[in-house]
Amino acid sequence: ANSGPATAIRMRTNNHHSSFSDILQGHQSANLESDIGDFLLRRGDGLFSYHLAVAVDDHEQHITEVVRGTDLMDCSFQQIALSRALKFVPPDYMHIPIALNPQGQKLSKQNHAPPLNLERPEDNIYKSLIFLKQKPPKELQRANLHQLWEWGKEHWQPQNLAGQLSGPLIKG
Repeated sequence: ANSGPATAIRMRTNNHHSSFSDILQGHQSANLESDIGDFLLRRGDGLFSYHLAVAVDDHEQHITEVVRGTDLMDCSFQQIALSRALKFVPPDYMHIPIALNPQGQKLSKQNHAPPLNLERPEDNIYKSLIFLKQKPPKELQRANLHQLWEWGKEHWQPQNLAGQLSGPLIKG
């Protein structure tokens, strides 16, 4: 048994250039070494990194498309690099805008964003559709959750988000 301190394992980036075509944001590229640097595969405590776990999980679950916020764009480069190193086909990515406060910070508990009102979740969904530039009709404000989700699925227009990396959701 090894009684010495645990050692972290990193993926050496060696000036590796990575690029992908984001479904919404278009061509994305990065030099992994200068833009991100060598990144963890296994932490010093022996746990595998999030990026390695996601790359393997996506492959094992046959994930072909990932939709997430623009704040996670750098993660995509790392996960694509890992997928390719493991000879997996990486999924396609779509990075959508994140909601920011007037100071340009992501809305989160960490940044003291007010909590959502859970008594009327329909209002949250309707406001989200507006933020995501989906142009819901005014009469949808009185819809129930099922009707809102059905309208959203039927009328989803990701091209309405093109070029919008993030934006304010609340005004302060």
